[in-house]
Amino acid sequence: MRAITGKREFSAYVAEAVEHRLRGELIARGLEEYQEEHGRFTDEERAWADDALSGEARLPGEAA
Repeated sequence: MRAITGKREFSAYVAEAVEHRLRGELIARGLEEYQEEHGRFTDEERAWADDALSGEARLPGEAA
C-alpha cells in the first residue's frame, strides 16, 4: 500500500480519491442539466471541448 499511496496517510489517499470521484459526478450532473435546458451539445461543441481538454482549443476568431 505504501508504494501506491506514497508518504501520505492511507486515509488522506482515500479522501482525495473520493473527492475526485464526487467532483467528476458533479460535473457530469451539471452538464446533463445544461443540456436539458439548452439542448444536446453539437458535434462541433464536443470537438471544441476535446481540443480544450487537450490544450489545443482556440476561441472563435483567435489566430492559430
